[in-house]
Amino acid sequence: MARGDVRAGKDTTESVADLVARFGAEVRAKLQGPAGAVSSKEDGLTAPVEQLLRGMASRHRLTLIAHGQSRVKELGVRPDFAISCGGRTMGHVELKRPGAGADPEKWSVKSHDRKQWEKIKALHNVLYTDGYHWAVYRFGVQVGPTGVLVGDLETGNRRLTAPDTGFERALTHFFLPAPIAHSSIDELVRRIAGVCALLRDEVTERLTREERGEAEVAFSILADNWKELLFPDARPEEFADQYSQTLTFAILLARLECIDLGALTLPEVALRLGKRHSLMGKALAVLTDDALDDLRGVIDPLIDVISAVDPKMFKDETGDAYLHLYEGFLSAYDPELRQRTGE
Repeated sequence: MARGDVRAGKDTTESVADLVARFGAEVRAKLQGPAGAVSSKEDGLTAPVEQLLRGMASRHRLTLIAHGQSRVKELGVRPDFAISCGGRTMGHVELKRPGAGADPEKWSVKSHDRKQWEKIKALHNVLYTDGYHWAVYRFGVQVGPTGVLVGDLETGNRRLTAPDTGFERALTHFFLPAPIAHSSIDELVRRIAGVCALLRDEVTERLTREERGEAEVAFSILADNWKELLFPDARPEEFADQYSQTLTFAILLARLECIDLGALTLPEVALRLGKRHSLMGKALAVLTDDALDDLRGVIDPLIDVISAVDPKMFKDETGDAYLHLYEGFLSAYDPELRQRTGE
């Protein structure tokens, strides 16, 4: 079941020590509760982590909302919850069982956690924690220190404490991420392709949940509209892939046309884009249905990555920049698709 939105508290006076101690007590209460109260040790962390993040964010005068994530077990790779601030997704949190650590590179390459990491690392602001260790990753690279809390989350024999400033510094990197910068087209392509692949997985999950009756039918209708208006020969299983690629490149084209992605809604972007690129504008208009709100946790990071693009990167005399972009994109996004379609 999806967890509801949780609004941040506004008490800016509570100390880090008090917040950490209360977090430890809440986790212990969850883990020591009646059998079956939590389905896993990760679930025992969920509400206490949300509470701790709200308290720590209030020290920066930030008001956060934590959005719980539903997932289809056999498909899901999404983080446990997305964090929004000011109406936009600003980061994601992934929980691991206490003691698992927060260094994905230490997990077996064949494990679910490591496979999940290979996709999640496409995001530009992810907080990993097992309750003891707290680490922030930016496009798969750790930023700042690993914060460590000392104590015992399960037995209560030792009260949880923050022995140094590492925990607070790690969360500061999460709450106040540095602006995104792309050093080259190759780097940009890899980043866009990674988020686009996550978007494809999100749409696939949503369609699966709709088919099972676990979610309101919205994307299924959108897929029918897509087929009717734009791609009449598209098979249903192709929709998630076509959706994610088209949305990605429509937003990128809007950025290259110097349309302000931060100041406009996507329907407004579609309208402006359609003035010079009628097909892409129409495609984006079709895809900016109300159902899009279910994907904000991925689309907002995608917009953040593309908003940092310098249009001058694509100015050349040959006109081949877009071709090279798409070739590189397919290589990172889906190498098998590139082979099937040809360069």
